[in-house]
Amino acid sequence: MREPIVSGIVTWLGHVAGAPLVLSTSADRANVVFVLDGVGLRPHFEAIVDGSQVERPKPAPDVYLEAARRLGVDPADCLALEDSVNGARAAVAANMLTYAIPDNYHTPHGAFDGVTSHVYDSRNGGVALRSHKEAGRIGEG
Repeated sequence: MREPIVSGIVTWLGHVAGAPLVLSTSADRANVVFVLDGVGLRPHFEAIVDGSQVERPKPAPDVYLEAARRLGVDPADCLALEDSVNGARAAVAANMLTYAIPDNYHTPHGAFDGVTSHVYDSRNGGVALRSHKEAGRIGEG
């Protein structure tokens, strides 16, 4: 298996093994399948919902609402992990608990302010998800 493009994802997937997972993406399905197969992660997901399968792309909540529908659960009972601001907006609009996991090389610090109050920030050596409120910032999203 090649090294996944998201650091720590294999370890995290091991921790949540058995939990129902759906990948909700705006990326082209063929590319997503190619990447997931290339790094051996596709078996971890029950389904993949991409922008071609819904009426409106992110930041509309459609991909997340479809993911919850496929799992047969209320969106409010879902956790969304997002690396993009529009994706976080989509997940929040779907009423999911939303954690932003920014790409620390390309995402400006504070990009998720006002979108979600839960941001993983590894810039300061953080190893766990924490909220902006815990970091002394104001706002809940």
